[in-house]
Order: sequence, then structure tokens, then C-alpha cells
Amino acid sequence: MTQETVARAADVLLADGRIASIRPMREADGAELLGLHDQVDHDNLRLRFFTANRAVAHRYVDHLASHSGDTAATLVATVAGKIVAVATAERVTADEAEVAFLVADREHGRGLGSLLLEHLGLGAAAALAVVAALLLVWRRRGVTDRVVLARYLMLAGAIMLVVLGFNLLGDGLRDALDP
Repeated sequence: MTQETVARAADVLLADGRIASIRPMREADGAELLGLHDQVDHDNLRLRFFTANRAVAHRYVDHLASHSGDTAATLVATVAGKIVAVATAERVTADEAEVAFLVADREHGRGLGSLLLEHLGLGAAAALAVVAALLLVWRRRGVTDRVVLARYLMLAGAIMLVVLGFNLLGDGLRDALDP
């Protein structure tokens, strides 16, 4: 995974109707990324770095700025020319990468994390990898009959639809009951 494997700059539509631009990180972005990490709430900083210590965030930004790009890809999202989110994918092994996101507090709930994941190229690939891994596990357990595999996949799809339904129901109830 290299910086070249991520998408080039692209304009995207946020959930609130504004346009954001997603692009690879540049060397000149370091100061603005430090500002983003300084502005996020302590709770969000703790969720991202498992500590509310801003020095850890600063070291991470320094790491991103000095990284050669051969084992990591970093994208930033900008709105009106200001960086409002950052996403990184750093190779752990030949087949695995660690993905992390940080979104400015005022930009939560607008779809930036999902858009950044999509542009890292991991959205569809991750879903397909999960299905492929499930098929491999079933084959190793001796389940080779296509009809049985199809039933397992239909069951997995049904579970996914039930979970999606509960999520949509919960969102609808929250929207209806929360003024």
C-alpha cells in the first residue's frame, strides 16, 4: 500500500449538502494537521489514540509527515480549503493494514469517515475479503456443496438485513423523539 494506491483528489458531497475535497496528504499539511489534532475534544482524542495526551497526537502527525509512503497511505478531507478530517492506512503485514480516522468535532455525522474509507480503497475490498474468508473457512470445514454454501450466504444476508433494519428503526426513533 503506497500513497500512489489511494485515489487522487476528488470532490465529494457531504450529508449536509456541502462539498468536501478528499486528497492525499501533502508535506505542507503538517501544521494544519497539528491544528486539527489540537482542536478535537479530549474524548475524541482518547478514542483515536487511547489517551487524551496531545503529545501522542503530535508525534503521530510528525510520523505521518516524515513517512516515506511505502507502507502507508494518508488522505485528508478539506472543506472550504481547511483540513477537517484525516484517514490513514498503514501496512502491518503483507495482507493486513491498520486504518484510523480523525474527524473534526464540528464535522461528525456528515459521512466523512465513510467517504475517506471508500477513497482509501478499502470499502468494497474489505467486504469482499470477509465473504472470501467465510467461504474459505467453510470449505476447510468440509462444506463444499454449492447449495449449502448458498444457504449460509443467504443466512448471513438475512442477518445483515435484520441488523440494518434495527439500525434504521433506531435512527428513525431517535430522529422522531429527539427534538
